[in-house]
Amino acid sequence: MTDPFLKKFLRDIPIRWKLYFAVTGLLVLMGICVLLVTEREMTATFHQELSEDAIATGRMVATNAVTPVLTDDLMALHHLVINALKGEEELKYVFILSPQRNVLAHTFHEGFPIELLTASTTIELANKSSHRELVTDEGIIHETAFPILNGNAGHVFIGMSQEKMISSIREMRINLFIVTAILFVFGSIVSLILNRLIIHPISSLVSATKRIGQGELDLVVTEERNDEIGVLTKAFNEMAQSLQINMSKREQTEKALRESKDLYLSLIENIDLGITFIDKDLNIVVANSAQAKLFDVDVAETIGKKCYRLFAKKSDICPDCPGLIAMQEDRPIIKQTERTRADGSVFTVSARTFPVKDDSGAILGFTEVVEDITEQLLLHEELQKIEHIESIGQLAAGLAHDFNNLLAAVLGNIELAQLAISPEEPAFKRLASAEEACDQARVLANQLLTFSKGGAPQKTITSIPQLLEDSCLFALSGTNLKWVLDAPENIWPAELDKGQIGQVIQSLLINAKEASTAGDKIFVIAENIELEAGQDLPLDGGKYIKISIDDEGEGIKEEILPKIFDPYFTTKKMGAVKGTGLGLTICHSIVKKHGGHITVKSREGSGTSVTVYLPRSTAKATTTPYVPEIPAKSTVIGISHRVLLLEDDRELARTTTNMLVHLRHKSEIASTGEEAIALHLQAKNEGRPYDLLILDLTIRGGMGGKEALQKIRATDQEVRAIVSSGYSDDPVLINFRDYGFSGALPKPFTLADLGSAIQSAFTPAEEPPL
Repeated sequence: MTDPFLKKFLRDIPIRWKLYFAVTGLLVLMGICVLLVTEREMTATFHQELSEDAIATGRMVATNAVTPVLTDDLMALHHLVINALKGEEELKYVFILSPQRNVLAHTFHEGFPIELLTASTTIELANKSSHRELVTDEGIIHETAFPILNGNAGHVFIGMSQEKMISSIREMRINLFIVTAILFVFGSIVSLILNRLIIHPISSLVSATKRIGQGELDLVVTEERNDEIGVLTKAFNEMAQSLQINMSKREQTEKALRESKDLYLSLIENIDLGITFIDKDLNIVVANSAQAKLFDVDVAETIGKKCYRLFAKKSDICPDCPGLIAMQEDRPIIKQTERTRADGSVFTVSARTFPVKDDSGAILGFTEVVEDITEQLLLHEELQKIEHIESIGQLAAGLAHDFNNLLAAVLGNIELAQLAISPEEPAFKRLASAEEACDQARVLANQLLTFSKGGAPQKTITSIPQLLEDSCLFALSGTNLKWVLDAPENIWPAELDKGQIGQVIQSLLINAKEASTAGDKIFVIAENIELEAGQDLPLDGGKYIKISIDDEGEGIKEEILPKIFDPYFTTKKMGAVKGTGLGLTICHSIVKKHGGHITVKSREGSGTSVTVYLPRSTAKATTTPYVPEIPAKSTVIGISHRVLLLEDDRELARTTTNMLVHLRHKSEIASTGEEAIALHLQAKNEGRPYDLLILDLTIRGGMGGKEALQKIRATDQEVRAIVSSGYSDDPVLINFRDYGFSGALPKPFTLADLGSAIQSAFTPAEEPPL
């Protein structure tokens, strides 16, 4: 535990303290080593000197003591040891023992110490010198024994004190400690100097480096010197400046990348298209929220899954996989294909795939952009259907116009023929049957005109709940079916042609009635809705009234459903009683002219739902109930007038002239608009102006009645004119007064229609109520 802690401590302390401890420690260690070595050497030297002095003195005394010992001259021996003692300062005592261990002479003034005698007499003496240390009250004594005549004459004992040596060593130690302290102080000073010269600049660089690491790049270390540290400081400042420049560029780059990434992610996440990146093994790597929402899964659930398993619910790779084709052919691929949601529902998508490569050009996978086009395809089919109906409608309008002209001639001649024979004759009845057929043909022609683009509805502000209730009563009363009407009073009003929309509602109710069996229910529901632009309907954004008519009948077969709006397509028997095949076609045309839309949803065996969208009107609705129009037949014969007839169909012109004659009017015929203008001007200049103009609206290859009247009224503001046309629902016929006419005469017309139109032209128009 201690060793790792010490290592960590030594590793983590600042370098200035490491240098301080190293320098001062080294100097102190050097002082201690010098102290120990010096003390050891001095001790050895002192011991050697003591030994040499003892040996010299001992040998001298032993040599000089031979004769006194042999002669037993104790006085001489006494003088000998006293003189020996005077020569050496360290010499503490000298004494001579006889071979019998008796003291022959000594230098002690107060008597020979008993303990020394005891110690000396107990040692084993030999014929050569021996040494021992004695511890006394005065300190340590180094005692050396020298034999006299090889010990046969006794022994000389020399006692040397090491007190002087110890005192010298003590003084030396003090001096060495002082030197060590001086070295310590010197080492501290050196450490401080080195710290100031080396460590402090390095510490400044370290601190600056840390601050740079924390992002403070505008640092400059001020250390002006020419040594290595100065070079290092200059290099550091250059590095900091370079880092500052690079960091600024990096921050700008990172900001641009971050903004680019944020923009990219924002685009990817906010775009209403499914976007995925799929690797070359067909594993999903990245998917945006729109993709997950498209397939009704979480984004996290898509990552790492095989695309064909998650998006197509297949166990094997899709045979027409656009991603594989894009990677194989190294080009973008756009393909319409089918995908499967989590709940198993299949939908159609437009898949655009783009190969993705690395820097070396190797294929990494592909990016797929998916758009759900199911509703677009339905809308496209709906638009194609509308265009198809409109193109046929243009043809139908021309046919209806010519047909009405022919009917006008036939019907006029029939009526004129009836006037020439008795009602009792068989021919009269046959003519009546022909007249009825002409009436049915006229209804068919009017249906064609309603279906075509030429007609315009006569709109009034209408209450939808009242219109629906009247239509249900008219179409469903007396049946064995149950019908439920849900049309609250808060349903918005609409500006519409009550007759035309009533025809639409009745036609849809009749279809529902014929598809149902006894006991079934028919539901008529109206509600207010607000559509946004770009929804799955060919309508502008805004507020609409949604009318749904649902039945519980057999439904419509899937292969028949796309054809139900086609002209003359019907599942009924064709004929005057069952139908003409124009029912839903005309309904579609009427609703479209009102700025609305009609849709049909059905599944065989599950009934049919027809939905009509009509735009809301902000005006207040009228409460007049809808009543189907019932034509009246009467002949009006009044005052005789002079009439100018503009008609380019010769047969119809002759028939109309005969009808005018029957009504006691005189007429002249013009086949072009220019001729009518000329005849009118001529008659006026001659003082016999025409009382009335009957002008055909459409003249093949020339000026029609509307333009001709404008030119005539430029010189004659009092002229009366009736507009006539085979386009029986043309806007000019509907709003004839706005174009300067006094009446309207749709073709084909009867004697009664002609007489009523002439009479109304001479009747002042009532002012509309304020």
